[in-house]
Amino acid sequence: MCGFVAMQGDGAWHTNRRTVPGTGVHLLWEDGTPLPVDQLTLALTREPSVTRTGITVGGQEPFDALTLYLAGALPGFCRLQVDPDSDNEVLNPPPAHWPSAAIVRGASLARLATERIGDGDDRKGKYEFVVHGHGAQGHLAAQEMAEQVRHWHLNHRGALCPRIAAHPTASCAQAGTNHIPHVFAKKHTRITVDWPIVPGSAALLLDPGTSQVR
Repeated sequence: MCGFVAMQGDGAWHTNRRTVPGTGVHLLWEDGTPLPVDQLTLALTREPSVTRTGITVGGQEPFDALTLYLAGALPGFCRLQVDPDSDNEVLNPPPAHWPSAAIVRGASLARLATERIGDGDDRKGKYEFVVHGHGAQGHLAAQEMAEQVRHWHLNHRGALCPRIAAHPTASCAQAGTNHIPHVFAKKHTRITVDWPIVPGSAALLLDPGTSQVR
């Protein structure tokens, strides 16, 4: 929510931005090596599937914590921008200043969006989180993201803010190529994000590739 001033100096980072050919859709990676995007053209020029989450947010309610959670929980995470009047099948394109969360799965992609379902108690809108799946396996990627949205809502949304710890890279092992949930290898530090759990929640969703319960 305070991203209006980019990091300056030795800690500056230039976002890796890749354009899907012929679509006007751009994918942005904040960390690591960007995944290939040329294979996504067909997926983004066909109508997507829509997976509903049943989780709502107010029209003036920020959900940056959800974006941070998804960035740590899902491998292949990136953010999605769309050029105005471009030729693609992206429904309800995100605003230019707030790219939407997305994940790439080979030639398929899933993207978080919101759909207005009412006015809300404050008359400023009530929205449901939905996930659009693009490509042959887009519905599976959308289900994967929707599951994480529900997990965040049930287990972390009402808890305290996450605890963020930064360690100099010289004092810890370098991150490998495999995705480690909620661990971010930065230029000079390795950052871990610990998400407090809402008292009484089950927290039964397993971290991918591990036997540990979050």
